[in-house]
Amino acid sequence: NWHPGVIGIVASRIVERYQKPAILIAIGDDGIGKGSGRSIEGINIYSALFECGELFQKFGGHELAAGISIKEENIDKLRAMFEKAVQKSDGDFVSKLKIDCLVNLADINDSVVSELGLLAPFGIGNHEPLLLAQSVDVVSQRSYKDKHLGLKLRQDGKFFDAIWFNLKEPVTLPHQIDVVFTPEFNTWNGKKEVRLRIMDVDW
Repeated sequence: NWHPGVIGIVASRIVERYQKPAILIAIGDDGIGKGSGRSIEGINIYSALFECGELFQKFGGHELAAGISIKEENIDKLRAMFEKAVQKSDGDFVSKLKIDCLVNLADINDSVVSELGLLAPFGIGNHEPLLLAQSVDVVSQRSYKDKHLGLKLRQDGKFFDAIWFNLKEPVTLPHQIDVVFTPEFNTWNGKKEVRLRIMDVDW
């Protein structure tokens, strides 16, 4: 019962988590499904859907995003044909992050986060800024439900809270890491602070 207006956002979140192309379809009362697809670098979702073109009422898009209109009775056929089309592609299904800038955590403050926010809205063709900080100290770490990891990080005497969402498996980090993140505002108990939302780490 997804509303057609949100399926594109949800499809993007699924792709971010699983690093595979995804199509979400909302079926209307008339039996026609409106679908929104998203993909990853190296997997051309438009080309894959083109091979399934006989099933659609209409479709369009580009390499990383597409929209379709399809009869409910054809959805199972689409699933099978789309999977075959994607498997024939040359993509490796490996997550690739485009890092925008190497930074020191001492340079991150409220003003920087506010200015980065002016680049929104983020999505296909305009990804959230990804920053890299190297040789960052892990002061403390705490797992939440074995899915998320809360951290206290330090570099050159400056401390930040950080969160790493939706881990595929529990992880314990070493005392020092390189971290890719997006800085954001987090409000808790009426207090607004800069938090680092972690996208990946290395050590």
